Amino acid sequence: MQILNHGTQRTYDPPALSLNAIHVKFNGDEIDGGILTFESKEKMDELRTMYEATHVLHRSGDSIFTIPLNAGAEVVGTPRHMSVQEDKLQNALARNAIIRYFSSRPYEMRRRAMPTEVIDTSRNLIMECTQGFDQSKLSGFAIYPSYEFHVRVLHPRDHEPVCVLLVDPATRPAINVTINKLIAAGIDLTGKYVVSLDGKHLLGRIISIDGGIAKLDDYRDIDSVAIGVCLLEPRMNNVMFCLRQLVGLNFPRISTQLDMRRFQIIGAKAKFDAVHRFQKDLQSAGPLNCTAGTEIEFGDVLGLGGTSEVKTSYFKRPDFVFHPTGNKTYNLSDEGLNQFGPFDAEFFSKKVPRILVVTPKEFQGQVEVFLRRLQEGIPNSNRFAKGFVRKYHLNDCDIKLVTFDEGSDYSRAYRDAVLGAVAFESFDLALIVIRESFHDLHGERNPYLVTKAALMSQGIPVQEIEIETIRSREQGMQYVLNNFGLSCYSKMGGIPFTIAAMPPIAHELIIGLGSVDLQENRLGNRSRVVGITTIFNADGTYLLSNAAREVAYGQYIEELKESLHSCLDEIGRRNAWQKRDKVRLVFHVFKPLKDSEARAVKSFVASLTDFDVEFAFLTLSHEHPFTIFDANQEGAWDYENKGKKGAFVPGRGIGLRTGNNELLMTLTGPQQVKTPLHGCPTPVLVKLHRESTFSDLNYLAQQVYRFTFLSWRSFFPGTLPVTISYSQLIGRLLGELSMLPNWNPDMLRTKLRTSRWFL
Repeated sequence: MQILNHGTQRTYDPPALSLNAIHVKFNGDEIDGGILTFESKEKMDELRTMYEATHVLHRSGDSIFTIPLNAGAEVVGTPRHMSVQEDKLQNALARNAIIRYFSSRPYEMRRRAMPTEVIDTSRNLIMECTQGFDQSKLSGFAIYPSYEFHVRVLHPRDHEPVCVLLVDPATRPAINVTINKLIAAGIDLTGKYVVSLDGKHLLGRIISIDGGIAKLDDYRDIDSVAIGVCLLEPRMNNVMFCLRQLVGLNFPRISTQLDMRRFQIIGAKAKFDAVHRFQKDLQSAGPLNCTAGTEIEFGDVLGLGGTSEVKTSYFKRPDFVFHPTGNKTYNLSDEGLNQFGPFDAEFFSKKVPRILVVTPKEFQGQVEVFLRRLQEGIPNSNRFAKGFVRKYHLNDCDIKLVTFDEGSDYSRAYRDAVLGAVAFESFDLALIVIRESFHDLHGERNPYLVTKAALMSQGIPVQEIEIETIRSREQGMQYVLNNFGLSCYSKMGGIPFTIAAMPPIAHELIIGLGSVDLQENRLGNRSRVVGITTIFNADGTYLLSNAAREVAYGQYIEELKESLHSCLDEIGRRNAWQKRDKVRLVFHVFKPLKDSEARAVKSFVASLTDFDVEFAFLTLSHEHPFTIFDANQEGAWDYENKGKKGAFVPGRGIGLRTGNNELLMTLTGPQQVKTPLHGCPTPVLVKLHRESTFSDLNYLAQQVYRFTFLSWRSFFPGTLPVTISYSQLIGRLLGELSMLPNWNPDMLRTKLRTSRWFL
């Protein structure tokens, strides 16, 4: 393995990559133990309690392996000779040794099972940031450094399996103040969730408090609880909510200091330092006993690439295409658009688009200036000198500006204004000027949602713009207008650009699958769900989306299959697919795939008997413990905050194979880190489902990376491919729109089926 000398002066520029992983080495090859038949979870818990001090218990399927910790301990179950080299056994043995190691260290062990979590209760970041303040008011509130430890066996390509200990630093909020004391301090807890005194049970959400009793409206077992025997749910937003009430005008200063203290724990360099610190401590502790005759030792932090046996790969960014013939290409989307114009310039029919602009009267002058700059551009600017009309090869824009008095009922005023405007006229796009504060309003109290629903019912896509954005600093206005113009053109049905692609078969479709639960409660049964499908060609051309019918959760799988059939039938007709054509379907999902969903897709594919179909099912997730560092990365300059950001954060497009069917991919580099205090970005874990009939993971991963450059919402590369990000946008908006009393989603399957209404 490559040894990384922590603290060594850097004298070269190439990436010095490492994983948040410490190499685990086993001394011993074989062990003796026993095997039992798994009967039930309750019986398993009973066995753990009985043998916790003397044996390692590991369940695998219907079997339970019992391994004595010391020589002379009894054999539990049928005697069995076992190999330490077995992945699951290595995991169980190392995990048990780690738990026993931290049980004797000055940490509070919050969770013994893997991932093991320990908390450093000697440091309360809140108390560190409130020196000089009356801290008695804050007693019971804490933010502690915490550390999760995962044992994994990696399977790098062309290399023997490697057992590692992953170290994942974080912060853990804690609230140990009963509800009655918070109420006495003047804090309104309506709408907040509460937990039992031991913190193990989420009780419900408070809707009212009367006579020392909290009435709950989202609960499992009880609909009320005494306010002296429950705690506020220990989430970071709840801690900050209470701090704001308790420290008053001191909150901005304290909040900034907390951000800085948290960054010293969760920033990339801080995490890198913590991994090396634990590696040094574990090495100093010497070999840890696993079982009778078997020990583990800790090696180096796992280096990547270079001379390391664990190799990395680098994904190539795509070229962008600006003409159907493919003869106009550029390696940057914005520069290519300025040079060549949009991909569909020759056949985009709305050369003088009709655009409705709706704004409160008090913003009229500012909006008119914004509209003129949108159409004509900002002279001598780097990004938007041409303006919307010339950049997208339009002839003109026919803009109708509607102003109105907001009055006291914002939603009604907005709705009346747009309905009056569209009563006798049609429009290709509507621009709605709103206030930033509207995003905090829900359902029919939110003017933007009410307006969007009203216009979408007429088949008109909507683009919102906050008045605070229109008033933003002059130096950033060219970027605002540039991305705004891109979204507008796309929502009107335009194709700004595609990516160069040469699919090796007749038809290749990339399909994003998602869903949204239509409920606000966390504890109730999942009742209604809408499935979401977005479909793209291999060159990234957006073909259509489909929001399935709202159905009961039990009917979701059948509705998913019906939705896929509907989409494929339409695309097949549109592109004149012939019988026995070769078709490849690549599915992207952002959450672990349920077996029922995988079976539904497999059943759907099997039903396509007219074509020769193969498919791949990819899960893309941030829910994993891996972090990649670059010790040679000094960071990128942040022009807004006048400092560097993203130190020790590796660049975009690095791939690391962690298993036969999975790899890590970096999609957030130093330039994409939002602020200098942004935590360490998490790479995306790409996993190929075992049921896939097309299994070239390198090809599929390169495709995922290329699709992160394809958003028509911004010229900046995304942190997820558009198959996922578009589905998430649709899901978020559908969840919000579904709370409106008269919302009708049918237009999403008719008038707006091929529109990018969600951008």
